[in-house]
Amino acid sequence: MGRLLQVWQPPRVVTSPWLRCVATVAPYAKVAGAKVRMAEALTEHRHHRSPKKTAAVVEALFDKQRPVVVCTHRPALPTVFAQLAKHMPGRLGSLLPSEEPYLSPGELVVCHVAPGAKNRVVAVEQFKPFDD
Repeated sequence: MGRLLQVWQPPRVVTSPWLRCVATVAPYAKVAGAKVRMAEALTEHRHHRSPKKTAAVVEALFDKQRPVVVCTHRPALPTVFAQLAKHMPGRLGSLLPSEEPYLSPGELVVCHVAPGAKNRVVAVEQFKPFDD
């Protein structure tokens, strides 16, 4: 996943502080020199207690208007995708995974926000993990 992320070179990573998420994004962050921020609201437990806080973390990413990687856990994905869908036309929202398991380990969804698009997602891509 790290090599794929280098295509876009997002300078920020927002991740659950749980080991499996941190271990997923650490190789990319190290190579790219990306700033990493831990967000408790992206953990399974915090999401279970307050999905609204998870959604708020995703919503706040649009305020910065800079590329970012988000790493969370499968139970939080419906909330993450629902929040992203609020920033895109319905036809694009339909491209987001909508059924369990949502994403396989190492799989990623890229949402492109065009400059001047007023925080609107203009394209969605999904990438499955590949062997090195």
